[in-house]
Amino acid sequence: MLRRPVLSLLALSLLSALARADGPPLWLRLDTHLLGSRLGNEGGAMFLRADRLESNEKDVVEAFGHVEARHAGQNFFADYARYNRELNQLVAQGGVRLEQANVVVTGSFLKMQLDNRVGYLDHPVFYILTNHSRGDAAKADFLGQERYRLDRVRYTTCPVGNDDWLLKAGTLNINQQTQVGSASNVLLTFKSVPLLYTPWLDFPISGQRKSGFLAPVFGTTSKGGIDVTIPYYLNLAPNYDLTLYPRIITKRGMQMGFDGRYLFPGMSGEDVIEYLPDDRVAGRDRWGLFLSHNQSFGVPGLSASVNYQRVSDNNYFRDLSNQVVNTSTTILPQQGSVTYDAGWWQASLLAQQFQTLQDPNAPVTVPYNRMPELDLSAAKYLTPWMVGSLDGQFVKFAGVTSAPTGTRFVLYPRIALPYENSYFHFTPKFGVNYARYDLTNNVVNGQTVDQITRTLPMASVDTGLAFEREFNFRGKAYSQTLEPRLFYVYIPYRNQNAIPVFDTGQLDFNFAQMFQENQFVGWDRINNANQLTVAASSRFIERNTGLERLNVAVGQRFYFTPQRVTLPGVPLSTQPSSDFLAVASGQVTRTIRLGGGWEYNVHTNSTVKSSISFSYQPYLGQVVNLGYNYIAGSIEQIDFSTQWPLTQRLYGLARMNFSTRDRRLLDALAGVEYNGGCWVLRAVVQRIPVSQTAVNNAFFIQLELNGLFRLGSDPLSALQQSIQGYASTNQILNRP
Repeated sequence: MLRRPVLSLLALSLLSALARADGPPLWLRLDTHLLGSRLGNEGGAMFLRADRLESNEKDVVEAFGHVEARHAGQNFFADYARYNRELNQLVAQGGVRLEQANVVVTGSFLKMQLDNRVGYLDHPVFYILTNHSRGDAAKADFLGQERYRLDRVRYTTCPVGNDDWLLKAGTLNINQQTQVGSASNVLLTFKSVPLLYTPWLDFPISGQRKSGFLAPVFGTTSKGGIDVTIPYYLNLAPNYDLTLYPRIITKRGMQMGFDGRYLFPGMSGEDVIEYLPDDRVAGRDRWGLFLSHNQSFGVPGLSASVNYQRVSDNNYFRDLSNQVVNTSTTILPQQGSVTYDAGWWQASLLAQQFQTLQDPNAPVTVPYNRMPELDLSAAKYLTPWMVGSLDGQFVKFAGVTSAPTGTRFVLYPRIALPYENSYFHFTPKFGVNYARYDLTNNVVNGQTVDQITRTLPMASVDTGLAFEREFNFRGKAYSQTLEPRLFYVYIPYRNQNAIPVFDTGQLDFNFAQMFQENQFVGWDRINNANQLTVAASSRFIERNTGLERLNVAVGQRFYFTPQRVTLPGVPLSTQPSSDFLAVASGQVTRTIRLGGGWEYNVHTNSTVKSSISFSYQPYLGQVVNLGYNYIAGSIEQIDFSTQWPLTQRLYGLARMNFSTRDRRLLDALAGVEYNGGCWVLRAVVQRIPVSQTAVNNAFFIQLELNGLFRLGSDPLSALQQSIQGYASTNQILNRP
């Protein structure tokens, strides 16, 4: 029931101090008088120092008061010590202390045969400095040949005087030769309440992986009820393993999961299988299959990959997942590819199909299968001032019924003449885009069109300037940049209404799209263009710190000929110019950061899109985020999130995304995080939208025992995704 690496760390750190230390000691006083302690081997001499040394017997030395004994890099301190050279035996009592670089062990009585490492230490108390942990035992026995046993062991990372959590074991046996340890009657308590118990376990002491139970995960959701997972790890070989994770979902039944990983020369992968027989709510078997494989071949640059994902039904993630990232999944890829990278050119072969998870209230367009797709791209300097590049693609589209299918071949060679210096850039570019379609079931205006070709010359010029000035404001030195930019594109018009839309969509109008030749993503549509984009950006940078106080950009596109190419069902714009764009962001003060964007239709004098963001973070763990997003006719949302201390150790956590347009709470999160010094308790409630009409309310609770493990459902990913600037209380309270 306990994670093996914890006991491994304890065993290694403690017992290396108890029996052998090959590294330098923690503290060497009067080192010039004790040079022999640096020998660090079994044959080194024993060095003693004390208030009084006596030798009343042959080969026997007794030391009284402030005794220091050093041998083979091991440091002993005691009130009294007796060393028998003939027996090579050390006896110490009264304030016995053993020191090593990262471990300190104290006890009441030590007896050790130094040649074979046989002996014992009564009532050892140990401190492991690497993770600030401590513990004690009734007795530590040194059994020779790097074998040890501790009786009635207790271990914790809590400070002295605080035993909020304790890991206890009746016996702890270590064999450093076999690198295996074992423990009996292992009990984990929190606030004196038993949490986990196992009568026996074994574990590796070298940090290597070993089969065994991992920490259980538990939580609750409105769709599943109480949710408990008990993973078991199988270390099958150094390069492949398997994790079994039986999961009890009280409303639905028992789900079994298998997660296998492998790593071989030239290939690696991970396969996950989940199966829930006879879901009591859905009334059917539920399953998920997630396979990934990466392969490299003996030929440099040649590789392959497989990504296959499939689930039993449309509601698999909505019913069984407690993470937003999964519940929002609608398309699962099933694909394999082979890629060759020769440096200046690359080629790939892809076979791809999808499983589409439909929500009846928000249907998703089923994507075409690509069976197959061949891609080719290349770019190379033809001369010191000329760059040639090429994009080519052949795809066979299939898998969508009652819609056109067929093949598409695209070839787009181009030449660019880039020129750039510190304040000016100028790049003219010219290319020709050729496409050929061989189609079936393509009916246009009552006519069957089975073959289409399209040839389009495409020319553009990208140019801009960069200015910079320095100035002072309120006693601080700043640099300001000003970067005006012009981007001209010319593409003649071609009627493309007969071409089916296989994989093409219209790009969102933003600053990145303003400087692209084609406003569509995909090859099925290429806009006509005789247009000029005019934009400028300016940054204000604090010279002493490099902090960007303000970044402002504005831009607009002007059309010298009307736009005539569009997607089916999308109206054409007849305006002589695009919307006006403006964005700004900056670290206004040390604690406040602002950002915003604005898209304005200058012809209708109306706002198309706008967004405002505000972030206040005076210190780590103190953050307030507020955002507003608006899209005319569709979205009007307020987004609020915060992490804030309620007391010195208790932090409140919250996130709310509210649609003012629909007067509906979209998703929300609320919780607390308490740091007990050596443990952290997190409790989080999250509202997760799983469809247009349904939500799943999930409850996470997690107990983190510092230096041991985390017990319960993991809310950290949900907190990091929901609250920008979130930090765990361990990061906050333990920061330097």
